[in-house]
Amino acid sequence: MRKFIILIPLIALIACNKQIIRFEEPIADFSLPGDTVELLSSVKFTNNGSGEYFAFWPGDQNHDYTLKDAGLNNIGLPPNLGNDFYYSYTQSGTFTIVMVASSYDEETDKYVAVTTSKTIFVKPGNDGNFIEKFALNNVEKDYSPEATIYGDSDLVFRLARKYDIRVNTRPIIFRTNNVSAVVKSENGDTLYSDLSKLILYDLTNNVPVINHINVYGYFNKLRTYKVITGFYPVVTSIKFTDGPNSKALVEVPGKPGVFTASIFRDSFLPKTTTLTYVSEPGVVVTMDQDPTPLESGVTPITLTGNRHTFFFKKMIGGYEILTSVTLVITYI
Repeated sequence: MRKFIILIPLIALIACNKQIIRFEEPIADFSLPGDTVELLSSVKFTNNGSGEYFAFWPGDQNHDYTLKDAGLNNIGLPPNLGNDFYYSYTQSGTFTIVMVASSYDEETDKYVAVTTSKTIFVKPGNDGNFIEKFALNNVEKDYSPEATIYGDSDLVFRLARKYDIRVNTRPIIFRTNNVSAVVKSENGDTLYSDLSKLILYDLTNNVPVINHINVYGYFNKLRTYKVITGFYPVVTSIKFTDGPNSKALVEVPGKPGVFTASIFRDSFLPKTTTLTYVSEPGVVVTMDQDPTPLESGVTPITLTGNRHTFFFKKMIGGYEILTSVTLVITYI
């Protein structure tokens, strides 16, 4: 009987000796779209580093890396899109951004962390304390109750005399971009729910009361405003010394502090005359584009046409309160 011997070759399985990376050296590196950004805009922190774990400290309230060990609830934030990070600043200022890259070293059983930082400037903007509107409420038709806002510090009311009863009794309304803004007066009273506590004008002594109000927005960011109130100068009489009294002054509808008057004048009278007027103390009167002050009944003026405008000006808190009277002259 013939025997067959079957040789079965042994196939050696040779495994690839792939190196197992037990530790990835952390590198902290990131880039910004610019060193200056807009308030509330979405800012991308592009992660150019390496490591197992990343954290970003934007540098603003509650995310200040220098205070991480101070027990003040300051925390870093993980990437929110892959390894990159997006963030919107809700307060303006200059902030130091810190990026932390870290890895776990199995050989030493320790975490290794490195940091890098960049400075970013968030443009001054509306921190929730910037007043967009400040106005007297429920006032007469055709009169603007709204204050003129100068820069980010001065609120100026220019009021007609018919406000003199209402100015201390009517509430004030205001608007910011943050409805939770808190308004306090100079003495610390909270005015958010009752702004009528402000005394805007001393009617007895006929002088304005300059108020300071503190507006707190995001993260108690403070902005202080000065509230200035002045009445338009009162003109009770105006005439040429060699002519008849003018007719009653007529206020231009919708333009408080602007008046017109019509007078008749003999065409044979000389063109040079003087103006007689009665107004309150401290008012400076000028004619047309000439800045030279007119003294009632003394300063000579020349009538060059059928219409001249006289300006009655006074300064309140560094701002000009102005009444103008346009005289329409009919020569007979």
